[in-house]
Amino acid sequence: MAIDLKSLKKTKAIQAPRIVLFGVPGIGKSTFAAKTPDPIYQPVEDVGPIESTFLPYGETFQDVIDNLEAVANQEHDFQTYVLDSLSAFERAIWRHVATQANKASIEDLGYGKGYTLALDHWRTFLDGCDYIRNQKNMSIILLAHCEVERFNSPLTEPYDQYRPALHKSASQF
Repeated sequence: MAIDLKSLKKTKAIQAPRIVLFGVPGIGKSTFAAKTPDPIYQPVEDVGPIESTFLPYGETFQDVIDNLEAVANQEHDFQTYVLDSLSAFERAIWRHVATQANKASIEDLGYGKGYTLALDHWRTFLDGCDYIRNQKNMSIILLAHCEVERFNSPLTEPYDQYRPALHKSASQF
């Protein structure tokens, strides 16, 4: 049976979107996010000449969490939370994990243990994002750099594909 397109009605999304946008440098990730409704940016690296409202620079994991808590707990009119970028934020998480363990690097924890510990910090951040999405009805946009990965399919010839430039375990979130 054919559908009558004239019978369709506009509806509003039930919940604000959660978007992970990754791409090559200069493709327009930050510009896209700046065009969303009332964005507030959490810079973790230089975001270039974007006109928007910026939270204080997130140099450390705790800086980003503190700023996210301010967005969660204070009254405001922002509708979109933008983190730029996940790739830089991941490095801040790694520094935090290493510092907590009194190590120079996350690698110094051995056998991938540091990366496993980092997942708890990712969960803390993502729980905060879920909170502002659910309680403040804010859209979440997480920007990331990309890398090329070889994909060996059993069904086709091997090919290259883009993926977020994040540790594989973090990408699964």
